[in-house]
Amino acid sequence: HADYPDRPIRFVIPWGAGGSADSLGRLFADGLATAVGQPVIVENRPGAASNLGNASVASAAPDGYTILFTSTAFATNPLLYSSVPYDPVKNFEQVALLTLTPNLLDINPALPFKTLPELIAYAKANPGKLNFGSSGNGTTPHISGELFKRAAGIDIVHVPYKTGVQSLTDLMGGQIQLMFDTTPSSIPYIKAGTLKALAVAAKERVAELPDVPTFGELGYPTILTGAWTGIAVPANTPRPVIDRLNREFVKLAADANVLAKLRQMGGTPLGGTPEQAAAFLRDEMERWGAVIKASGAKID
Repeated sequence: HADYPDRPIRFVIPWGAGGSADSLGRLFADGLATAVGQPVIVENRPGAASNLGNASVASAAPDGYTILFTSTAFATNPLLYSSVPYDPVKNFEQVALLTLTPNLLDINPALPFKTLPELIAYAKANPGKLNFGSSGNGTTPHISGELFKRAAGIDIVHVPYKTGVQSLTDLMGGQIQLMFDTTPSSIPYIKAGTLKALAVAAKERVAELPDVPTFGELGYPTILTGAWTGIAVPANTPRPVIDRLNREFVKLAADANVLAKLRQMGGTPLGGTPEQAAAFLRDEMERWGAVIKASGAKID
């Protein structure tokens, strides 16, 4: 494996072209090509909330020439669908964690509450009155809302939309009152004053929104939700190949180009060893498994 890689590498992004996952993935693909001196061919394989692309890599040759750009759905889909054509743990080796873009809890600024404790007090006094939006059943905004509901002990109603854009539009229009959303899509509206962020679902505040506290600071340390990305390869890929890829990707996650793009998105680099990536994945599946089971969320 000393000469790895000596031919082009296929880099599968299980999402359509043009979204934030795609542009981030391409940044890493380009960086890898430069680092290893071989072409890295990006293949968008969208469909079934990333299941199609994930499954296509699970069945590829375990030689390091097909790699998968993973995200939160890689861990949550097996918990949401009654059957998924891959097992994130058994069919893959985790190579590295790349980035984390936390979710924010956004509200319509016209509401009578302005802070998270006030929202929770209002929800307790008015059970079933507040609606939270999402981009569909089982999506991260949905299960983040369910996690919040459980942690705060409140009764709020889920309203699923077909897309995140529709739910944000209704949030700004006042048809729904709150929603968990990713930092890159929320930041422009928050800066324009059409949305208000009450808390960041991460361990640290977001550099672009220094005044927004974390859920942990407000007494809810278990509310950690966001969009993460990583790299996985088919199970049984040789360890020296995994180590080489890990080295390159961890270096890239700290690269100036990547950091500039991440900062713009309100994200942070992760990095770490393949073992840490595997432990993180198992932890995500366990954490979300409990929330998804309790909420009865299913996609089929």
